[in-house]
Amino acid sequence: MRRLPCVLSTLAALAAGAPVLPAHAQRSPGRPSAAEPPVVPLDVWRPRTLAIATFAPERSNPSMIEATEDGWVVLRHLEGELEARERPSASRLLARPAEVRRWADEVRARLGAGESAHARGAEVTPLGQGHSRLQVTVHERPQQVGVYVSFVDCAGIQRGYTAKADDLLRMAERLTRAAQVAGRESPEPALPTLQRAYYATEVGCPASPAATNPVPRFPDEVPADARRFEEVGVRLVVDTAGVPEPASIAVLPGATPALARAARALVERWRYRPAEVAGLPVRQVVTHVVAFDPAGLAPLAPPPRPREYWMRGPTLRTEVRADADGWVRVRFAGWRLNHTVTAGQDWFAPDSVDAWLARVRAFLAADSANPRLVRTPGERPVVALGPDSGGNRFVVAHSIDYVSDTSRLAVIGHLRGCAVELHQEVPVDAPLLAAFARASREARALRTTPPRRAGRVHASGDVGCPPALAPVAARHRSAPGVWRHRMGPYPASMARARARAEVLASVVVDTLGAPVPETLVTMPGADPRAADALRADIRAFGFEPATRGGRRVAVRVVRPWYFAPPPECDGDAAAVDCPREYGPMRRAR
Repeated sequence: MRRLPCVLSTLAALAAGAPVLPAHAQRSPGRPSAAEPPVVPLDVWRPRTLAIATFAPERSNPSMIEATEDGWVVLRHLEGELEARERPSASRLLARPAEVRRWADEVRARLGAGESAHARGAEVTPLGQGHSRLQVTVHERPQQVGVYVSFVDCAGIQRGYTAKADDLLRMAERLTRAAQVAGRESPEPALPTLQRAYYATEVGCPASPAATNPVPRFPDEVPADARRFEEVGVRLVVDTAGVPEPASIAVLPGATPALARAARALVERWRYRPAEVAGLPVRQVVTHVVAFDPAGLAPLAPPPRPREYWMRGPTLRTEVRADADGWVRVRFAGWRLNHTVTAGQDWFAPDSVDAWLARVRAFLAADSANPRLVRTPGERPVVALGPDSGGNRFVVAHSIDYVSDTSRLAVIGHLRGCAVELHQEVPVDAPLLAAFARASREARALRTTPPRRAGRVHASGDVGCPPALAPVAARHRSAPGVWRHRMGPYPASMARARARAEVLASVVVDTLGAPVPETLVTMPGADPRAADALRADIRAFGFEPATRGGRRVAVRVVRPWYFAPPPECDGDAAAVDCPREYGPMRRAR
């Protein structure tokens, strides 16, 4: 396999500005304790990876085909949501070369002229073992109608698209090529081991927390007037039964002792769907950011079974309440079509809420005066609460679709801004407006003027638009939908052994989006080579600045950083990490 240069992360200059204060949680900068050994041994051998091809079909997310030195064919399907692009692919389909060849032969046979129409209208035998699978349905007239290709991820959610028959044949050809390379490198795929824990970037399906896990609550020993939004980083190893290994649980330095104890006790009670490699359970290193919210707002709970989402429709939640400091907090959450939670929030001054309510009521009165009025989507007036830029806005407008019993357009509301993926809409009715009015009165009673404290450092969950590392998008004309997430700065000391690592760390990001190096804290037990590389190059990562109430604020970001060697490339466009022209993909506001 020929080795190509690694694609390096783009550099961003560290802007000068006023010094920022450390956050209340994760606030103790410093190097991890040298006495704690790495949670994953540093001498673990890892196979080389050859990138074979990238597919970026229209109206679908890209997929990549790879072959590994230890005999596996890998198909990775990238996530579509902007926030998911900060992390590596959650689902990786691992298949044996013999299984791939059988699947490719069946595809060619189904698309061949000799097959009957009935046979061509059936499903191809799925490719993959375990939760991740590739499913294909060949229509009766594949050359005219096409074929339906769907990738089933680790949560059992299908993401599919209709493709041309020739496209599926090309996919079969590239998968066959991957099977040839993997089979030549290792006649029998290497089975996973239980001797060490895997990182999320190595497994087919990462460990997933159960929906019934208890949620974070402030311990009784923390007085009510001392509670503020805090985030605690936790690392643990989940065993093959989905149970945390107690001795592996560690808390990122800097958390207050009471919350560190509460976070540790909480995750020890959590249960998971175990990680797997080609259907076989393995141990995995897992990181979490445990958020303690003094408002007591519980996370949006998923439905008990994915099927209930499709039968009952999306679960929406709009919460409007007064914060103790005089702001009105609006939180909007729901389920996406792919069964993942989407949520956003922001803070608004009571005076702004009252002025917005007056405009909304006038808007509704004018709408009621013309009950049969038909407007085109291009003529949709908008009443927005919040600034035009620099944060989220709660927008009231006519919907695109008509209500069922009249030609009049329905009036809906939704959060718009940095939470650009929030497509769910809620009806604007009397209870919703009453909630805004009540929250405004209560906020004003708590504090006449909501404060804006200069120099305060917030937690990521305590802002409207959290800091985000914008992904980079390919400018290659043949692959307009291809992008890649931002990885940690991969050092040469790790490249020699093709090492992988995850480093849970926290750092203050200032109001210009620049990390403040002296505030960086890393988790003890992380690979020291990766932790040192992150510490040396943290200035190179420019974030989208965080905003709260329409203004930029400093935030302490607690997140895992992923370190993985780039694949060797069978052609310049074989994978998103192969050399090609890239440009920034900015987050919409």
